[in-house]
Amino acid sequence: MVAESDSPDIPIHGEPALSPPPTPYSAPPYAPPVMSAQDNPSKAPVHVGFVDAIKRAYSHYATFSGRASRSEFWWFYLLQMLVSIPLSALGLALSTQVGFSSPTSLSTGNLALSGIGNLWSLANFIPILAITWRRLHDSNKSGWWYGAALIGGAVVGLLFTVALILFAVSNCSSGSCSSGNLPGVPAGLIALGVALALAYLAYGITMLVFLVRRGDDGANKYGPGYSSPA
Repeated sequence: MVAESDSPDIPIHGEPALSPPPTPYSAPPYAPPVMSAQDNPSKAPVHVGFVDAIKRAYSHYATFSGRASRSEFWWFYLLQMLVSIPLSALGLALSTQVGFSSPTSLSTGNLALSGIGNLWSLANFIPILAITWRRLHDSNKSGWWYGAALIGGAVVGLLFTVALILFAVSNCSSGSCSSGNLPGVPAGLIALGVALALAYLAYGITMLVFLVRRGDDGANKYGPGYSSPA
């Protein structure tokens, strides 16, 4: 007679061993931690709020390397609008105000607002250029998409202005402006101006698409990736 075993793993009378019961709960799959600005030593772009975005933008005042997330870029852009638009509106209000008792106070106010606006624009030109450069890097685009357009636009605008001035001078020197009537702009210059306007419209739409799209989650050639949607 075969003796019965006290162990459930040993077959009894030729029966197969019983397998252990399944565990009621399985371990959850591993999820990578979401990074924040504080625990991100590689300074990869992450989702930031308004205050942190401004701090990061000014702390990287003239940094053209690396990447900047959508939140970092657009919060800083909002700051520019919050300052520039009120200054422009106040300047326009002072220019159209007719109730001033002294024209001197009007001109002084306009001069002061213009000076403040010019100083603000000058102080923020480099950080705006730098953060736009890094925002393009975040989408794996070269910053020269923005830089070359600035340089090219300035050169084309200067040449177009010089062409208009030379045209006006050449016509006025021949006596066409003696009666006070300015000569008409030739059709060629008008067509060139329209073509340039359409080209810059297309460029502006392209840049907007680059700036609003989400950056690469993984690392690209401009810097490491990040886990937080930004």
